[in-house]
This record gives sequence, structure tokens and C-alpha cells, in this order.
Amino acid sequence: YEKVVSAVDKQGKRYAESCMAGITKAKDAEQKRDYVKLSYTLPLEEVFDLQKVSDDASKGKAMFTDEELSHIKGSLSKVGKMVVLSFEKAVRKLFCDEVKKLIDANKKAQ
Repeated sequence: YEKVVSAVDKQGKRYAESCMAGITKAKDAEQKRDYVKLSYTLPLEEVFDLQKVSDDASKGKAMFTDEELSHIKGSLSKVGKMVVLSFEKAVRKLFCDEVKKLIDANKKAQ
């Protein structure tokens, strides 16, 4: 646990807290696997530039296809749907990067 957290910290700490958790298979209580659990609390500005996306969307920049926008349900305007999809894309990229860091840290700890 300490080796993994230390390796993640060296790559740039972004998580709010860490702990070690365990998974036990129901059929076999003897088979337990520990893992590192990281919790994130990030300010919106660090994840997403709402003003830029809103400006681009209201200027009519083609950020997403009509098909991508159709997946957002509700009474949002086209600009609102672009904001939601942009936020989703930014969060997905951020956490994919963090998962890659964690995988690399795990390899270094082994």
C-alpha cells in the first residue's frame, strides 16, 4: 500500500485521501485481495473551463455531432447539451490519466 501511494505521489498527487480496502469473495473467506482506494475532490476550475465551452457553444462551434447531443435527455438547449458533454469528456480524460498513474505506480511497487 505504502509503495503504491508513494509512487502515485511522485507522479503528482491529485487525490484528497487514500486508504487500503479489501475484497473478499463470498464463497471463500480465505481469498482476500487488498487494493488502494483514492478519493478525489477537485475544484471545478481544475477540471473544466465552463466559460470557454459556453462561449464556443454559443458561437456555434461544432464541438459534437447531433447524434452525440441526442444522448443527453431532458429539456436542455443545444448549448446546454454541449456543456454537459464537454464536462463529461473532461472528467473522463482526467480520471483515465489518474488510473494510468495508479497502474504505473502499482507496477513499480511490485
